[in-house]
Amino acid sequence: LDLNDSDGLRNHLKSIFEAENKEGSSTWHTIFVVEGVLMYLKEGKTAETLKICAEALGRNSSASLCFADRLHLPSSDESL
Repeated sequence: LDLNDSDGLRNHLKSIFEAENKEGSSTWHTIFVVEGVLMYLKEGKTAETLKICAEALGRNSSASLCFADRLHLPSSDESL
């Protein structure tokens, strides 16, 4: 999955949650781990990717996002 492809990410997350709902999402909790990938996205895609994930997770209370990454802030030379 290319995280630079916003529509592809959105569709992939949708298919994951649809599969969980068919199988009974109350039986498990999905954790998405983001580690060392966001810094490689094209400029402007990091915020969009996180927004897509937040929207998908907001609609599905059986999932969480574990964020362990560095972000370069375009307005400064600092990283988080």
